[in-house]
Amino acid sequence: MRNSGCPRIYAGEDVTTPRKTKVPWREFLSDNRNETPFATNHFQTAARARKFFRELEKAGATQVTVSNVMDEPFRLRTEGGAYADTVHFCIRPKNYDALPVVAREKPDTFGPTDCGCFAAWWD
Repeated sequence: MRNSGCPRIYAGEDVTTPRKTKVPWREFLSDNRNETPFATNHFQTAARARKFFRELEKAGATQVTVSNVMDEPFRLRTEGGAYADTVHFCIRPKNYDALPVVAREKPDTFGPTDCGCFAAWWD
């Protein structure tokens, strides 16, 4: 049988459940060999995602994390690392400088969370 180009998924591998925990962005990208680890449709490369996270922190965002982390064994094996599409961050009181940094990237959803911070997601 010929290979269809799809990744081989082994019996018992979880292929649908993203990790719900938030991971600091530096930790997420540090050993990640996925060439497009964050919101691929928008950022395309790890370098562009890294630049975005740095700009966000430079503008005053704190506790910058990613979530909806997909790190299934088949993805680690075929793509070289995990993938995520959501960023969470907090801002200091009355310092809204980080909000335009996110807004200019045109996320599909963007707004405050129930914990008083913000989240943005790209499809």
